[in-house]
Amino acid sequence: MICGKADDGRLLHVVCTADRNAVLVITVYEPKPPKWITPTRRSTSR
Repeated sequence: MICGKADDGRLLHVVCTADRNAVLVITVYEPKPPKWITPTRRSTSR
């Protein structure tokens, strides 16, 4: 898995595999925001 940013600043996770000759991208997705802001405070965005 590779984590990066799109040109507009969005976080992206890229899942890929590789062999000797090629790297294959399996999927790319935007990760969900964290459920917890702190150990005792939940996010209200869900």
